Amino acid sequence: MDKTALAVNSSAIQPRESSSGNQFVEALKLANQGIEQRLDKLIDSMALVASTPRSLSVSSPNPVDDAAKIMSDMSRGQLVGAGL
Repeated sequence: MDKTALAVNSSAIQPRESSSGNQFVEALKLANQGIEQRLDKLIDSMALVASTPRSLSVSSPNPVDDAAKIMSDMSRGQLVGAGL
């Protein structure tokens, strides 16, 4: 067997724990907390968007009149919102 292999036994190598290393890990955890919260919020928003309908169908006896009334109401609402 090679003398180098005998001198270096991988099972004998243990990582050192130091207080500065643990502090670094804790600092990373704290820094990533905000990112994790933002990702959770993004996931929730994406799920909400994915669950909303993509099309809307309406049947009406007078579709042209109803569409004109909807447009008129929207325009009136925008004018009121603008203070006019």
